[in-house]
Order: sequence, then C-alpha cells, then structure tokens
Amino acid sequence: MDSRVTAMKLAEFDSAAFFILRLYARVRSHFPYLLGKKGRDILMLKLKDLCQLAPLKTLKVVAGVEGLEQDIHWVHVVELPDVMHWTMGGELLFMTGIGIRDNLSVLPKIVEECSRRRVAGLVLNVGPYIPRIPDDVVALADKLSFPMFELPWEVKLVEVTKEICNHIMSRQVEEKSVQDI
Repeated sequence: MDSRVTAMKLAEFDSAAFFILRLYARVRSHFPYLLGKKGRDILMLKLKDLCQLAPLKTLKVVAGVEGLEQDIHWVHVVELPDVMHWTMGGELLFMTGIGIRDNLSVLPKIVEECSRRRVAGLVLNVGPYIPRIPDDVVALADKLSFPMFELPWEVKLVEVTKEICNHIMSRQVEEKSVQDI
C-alpha cells in the first residue's frame, strides 16, 4: 500500500476519533450524570433524578429510599387495584386513588405486587381519594426497598407524565446516537 494512502487513512481515522471524543465530551459536559458505575454510561432516567424535573418539584419520597437508583423505563397511570396485568417492570406508576375510593386497605397489596413485578416506583396523588398514605403502607414499602412517592393533588399528571416521557425518549435518542457513532 502506498505510504500516502496509509497516511490519508490514518488522518481520516484520527479525525473521526477526534470527532467522537469531542462529541463524547460535549454530551458529558451537558449531562454530567451519565457516567455510571465502573465507567459505564447510563442514559436512563433514575428515580432519584425525578425531583429535578420542573413539574415534580413538589414530589416527596415517602418510602423505599434504598431503591432510588432504579431506572424508569416508562410511566403509567393506573386506577385499578389489580395493576399487575398492566405492568412489564421498570414503570413508574401513578395512582390518584379514584379506582379504590376510600378503600386504602388495598394499598399494601398493590405495593407488594408492584415490588414483586419489579415496578420502578409508585407515586400516590394525595388528595380527595388518598388523603394521606397510611403508615403501614410506608413501612411495607421501606421493608421491600420499594420507592414510593407522594404528589399533591394540584399537580397536573398530564404535565408530569409528559415531562418524564420526554426525558426517557430524549435519553433513548442520545444513547442510540452515541451507539451509532
């Protein structure tokens, strides 16, 4: 092979490598939380990052702090006590309580099933249907290390779910872009 061709190939490789490193540095500077354990890039939205999203400033962690490293794969609003038929694992579930009305005695079963199905977490919309989260439900979620949150009734769920889904989709596009390079 001609030494000029070899030099051109090396220059092209150096240029491409430099571009990839610059892109990587840019992504890292805009998203410093992407560097995970053992140097792996982690692009998923984690439960611990939820309060950083504008519509979730009033979100309060009430149980399962040990599980806040969970990734959120998607969000889902459920109102039926039998939520497990609608989950695949990794979801952040929202519940206003309208489906259970004043029957808060079903909440422990819901928390157990969510934990068993590896749901990422449960957000209870505290208001007319769930005036407060019962202490026994909080204790159970803590025992299972299952993250549970409280969100005031006044917060519009459509804004919250839209924001979380936008973050999830954005991170998936970022990950795909980096992988394609």
